[in-house]
Amino acid sequence: MNAFSNEPQTITVIAKLIVTTPAGAAFENRFKNQADTVEWMKACLNCNANHAKVDIEPLCASDDPAFQAQISALKEVTDTLNTGLGSEDQEEDPTPEQLAALSRFAKRAGADWKGRLSAAWTSGKDATMPDGHLLRQLRNRLGPEWLMSFTLP
Repeated sequence: MNAFSNEPQTITVIAKLIVTTPAGAAFENRFKNQADTVEWMKACLNCNANHAKVDIEPLCASDDPAFQAQISALKEVTDTLNTGLGSEDQEEDPTPEQLAALSRFAKRAGADWKGRLSAAWTSGKDATMPDGHLLRQLRNRLGPEWLMSFTLP
């Protein structure tokens, strides 16, 4: 409550969110709205929640109890989203289903299939492609850098 009125006080928490895949690829975004922040965190993990980690870093500090409550709530969400993370000894190869999706994509895309897949991942166009969910899972699991050293069997 505001000390000068009975109106509720609004506290804005600015935080930087970092999503890291096991291969070390990191995606970050900044939000001022807690609901948008939570939705973004969930969206980052929606393809393969067992292989990515979400962290939150407040970009400002305050002893205000309302501020601390919002930061605590966001940290609780990150802890919940991070429960059940895979162990460090995860496989470093595509699953058979992901490998088949990669092969189909390479056949459709031609000689520059790695560049086209990387561009699709960056632009988000993979979401609308055939096998897009499998290709996104692969990126989230192994990281985009992995693709450059990969050779189709």
